[in-house]
Amino acid sequence: MGDRLECQVQFLLEADRLKDIQRRTWLLSGSRAENSAEHSWHLTLMTMVLAEYANAPIDTHKVLRMLIVHDLVEIDAGDTFFYDVAGNASKAAREQAAADRIFGLLPDEQARDMHNLWDEFERGLTKESRFANAMDRLMPCLMNLRNKGQSWREYGITADQVISRNERIAEGSGPLWERIRVELDRAVREGLLAGDARAAEMQEYYSRRAPIYNLSMGYGDPAVVAKQSAVIEFLRDAMAGRTVLEIACGPGFWTQFIAEHAQSIVATDFNESALTEARKALAASDNVTFRVADAYRLPLFDRHFDGAMAVDWFCHVPIDRRFAFLEGLKGTLGSGAQVAFCDQLPKRGSLNENTKVDSYQERTLPDGGRFCVIKNFPTESEMREMLAPFAIDAEFHEFPDARRWAVTFTLK
Repeated sequence: MGDRLECQVQFLLEADRLKDIQRRTWLLSGSRAENSAEHSWHLTLMTMVLAEYANAPIDTHKVLRMLIVHDLVEIDAGDTFFYDVAGNASKAAREQAAADRIFGLLPDEQARDMHNLWDEFERGLTKESRFANAMDRLMPCLMNLRNKGQSWREYGITADQVISRNERIAEGSGPLWERIRVELDRAVREGLLAGDARAAEMQEYYSRRAPIYNLSMGYGDPAVVAKQSAVIEFLRDAMAGRTVLEIACGPGFWTQFIAEHAQSIVATDFNESALTEARKALAASDNVTFRVADAYRLPLFDRHFDGAMAVDWFCHVPIDRRFAFLEGLKGTLGSGAQVAFCDQLPKRGSLNENTKVDSYQERTLPDGGRFCVIKNFPTESEMREMLAPFAIDAEFHEFPDARRWAVTFTLK
C-alpha cells in the first residue's frame, strides 16, 4: 500500500500546480484573470446545474470526472489561448506529452482511467464529451458577456472568431448555443464585440464580381481552360464517387467538372449572386444542389459528406481564422473524409515575405468599385504545420502551367 499511496499523493500534490496556470478570461470582479483550477471547478458546477439541456441524456458523473481532469495537462503545456492560431497548431502534441507524464504518476489502473477520460474529452465523439466541451466553451463566453467583453477587447477578438470557434457548443447543447448566440448578436450591437470588416469587404467584392467572374478569369477562352486540365483531372480523381461539400463554389466553374465524377455535391457560397451564376452553369446537373453558407459557420446539413473541396478559397482566409475554419470543417465532415484545397501560386514579386501577417491586394471592378482583398500565399511547410492537428496523408502538388498548387488529405 505504501508505494501505491505514495504515487497517489505525489499526483495530488502535482495537481496543485494547476492553480498557478493563468487563463485569459477575467473574473467578473475585474480584479484578475482566473486560473485553470478555478475554471475546472466552475465547469463542474455548470454541469450539475445545466445537464438537463444536453442534446441527449448523459452520464453526469462521467462528465464531472472528465472536466475535473481535462485541464491537468496545462501544468506542463500551459493554457493555450482559444484564439491563438499558432498555439493551437502545436497544442495536441504538447498536451499529449503532458498527459502521459502527469497521469503516469498514478498507479497503472488509475492512470489508464484518467488518461482515457482525457482522451475521450479531446476526441469529442461521445455525448458526454460533447457536453463537456460545450461547458468548456460556454463559460468563457458567459464571463465575457458579463464583464463587457474584457478579454475579447484586450486581444482584439471579433464576432466571427467567437462564433466560429464556439458554435460546437450546439453539438452538446442546442438550447444553450441558441441562448448564447442571441447574446453574442446583442454584444455586437452594443459594441462589446467587434464585427469583421475584412470579411464584409471581401464578401461584397465577390458578390459584385460574380456575374463577370468567369469572364474576368478567362474561362471563356478554351486555351485558358486547357491550361487547367491537369488541375481539373486532379480534383475529379480526389472527389470521384464521393458525397462532396464544396466551400465557396463561386459561379460554379470548378463544380461543373467535379460533378461529372462525384456521387453528389452540395455547393455552398456566402453570396447568393454567386450561386445564381452557378445554378445557370449547372442547370443540367441533377447531382448538384446549392446552398448559401458561411464557410466559418457551416450549418447543419441533411446528409453525411465523405469529401470536401475548396478552390481559390484558402488564400483568402485570414491567418487568424485558419484554425477555426479547419476545425469547423472537421466538425461538419468528421473523421475519414477526403479534403482537397486548390489555390493560386504567387506571381513573381507578389509574395509577402512576412507570412505571419495577412497580405492584401487592391482590386478594381469595371464599375469603378475598389476593394482591398486578403490574398495569402502559404508555403508547403506552413500548410503542413497548420494541417497537422486535423490531417493525415497530406499530399501536395504544383501545376506550373496553371499556376496552381493543391493539397489532398484525410481528416483525422
